[in-house]
Amino acid sequence: MNCQTCNDPTKYIFALWDGANGTHGAIYDCHNLDCEINKNRLKEVDRLEENRTAVVEENSRNNIQMLLIKMKRKELRITIARMAYELDIRPSAYSNYEQCREALPIELRDRIEDVFKEFKGGYIGEILKKYGGNNK
Repeated sequence: MNCQTCNDPTKYIFALWDGANGTHGAIYDCHNLDCEINKNRLKEVDRLEENRTAVVEENSRNNIQMLLIKMKRKELRITIARMAYELDIRPSAYSNYEQCREALPIELRDRIEDVFKEFKGGYIGEILKKYGGNNK
């Protein structure tokens, strides 16, 4: 998207793209806070952060701490793809849960514990105790 409405000298190339049949181009951005394109981008960033906050709150209400689950997964050297395979979900779906883009369904919590046990890592509760979280 080329910023046609803003002639501010802070414009810069944000990304390059290649398309079919030899087409290519650049995506421009700017630091001008009065630019409509920049305003729309900042609104989207705010919306994503609000969504992430809501997801973290929902996970907390369900006693799910994705940061601790992520730490345990990395400690056990389980890839996102492997975790998704073990849970029988798409890797992109698991990544969305781990990045707090979507709330983790409660039923997956027990399955995650089973995966950790399978990889000889124990229960999520053990890591919650280790790092001071609550485990009900």
